[in-house]
Amino acid sequence: MAELIVSSLHHIQFINKELILMMIDPNISPKVIAIGDSITRGHPDDYSWTKIVSKKLDIEIENMGLKGDTFAGILMRLDKDVISKEPDFCIITAGTNDFSLGYEVEDVKKQIKEIIVELEKEGIIPVIGVPIPTIEEYAEKKLKLLRSWIIAVCSHSIPFHKAFSQENLLSGSMLLDGVHPTHEGHNRMAEVCSHELRMLIMHLNKH
Repeated sequence: MAELIVSSLHHIQFINKELILMMIDPNISPKVIAIGDSITRGHPDDYSWTKIVSKKLDIEIENMGLKGDTFAGILMRLDKDVISKEPDFCIITAGTNDFSLGYEVEDVKKQIKEIIVELEKEGIIPVIGVPIPTIEEYAEKKLKLLRSWIIAVCSHSIPFHKAFSQENLLSGSMLLDGVHPTHEGHNRMAEVCSHELRMLIMHLNKH
């Protein structure tokens, strides 16, 4: 297993990161897998930000979202649903179910680190999705802590939470039930993801 190194700037780095950067061929469209819960899968009708980003960037994004999933569940199915498919990037997004089921923030941090290590060991670049907000107060309190940690620590992340404002949360235009994005919510998430993923691919292709 690759050795985990935390730099003085508190960014997660791995001993094989430079090798991974060299593996991205600028002449080949990268393959991306998005793994997560129902917010990745699309609920209730499979309308998801992944399809929009795939079309907008003209890249392959395979949606491996699973309704009700958690970071612990993602870790368990990582080999079958991600590593065996040999993508260039993997976008990992979860959190709401974790805290609704009683996981502590430190548990989730540990699982995210394990996911990152396993992916980087296989030459796959992990991109952590910053969880979107929920109106469930108990989960949201912990999600705020997790968001801050992901932004401060993870080398590559997508700030999905920025697609949502307090105003549109209260209006109901972005969340169906206080948890799952509406079509408009997925559209906004796709805008954020498209921008960040495009910039990440361009940055890595320069190295």
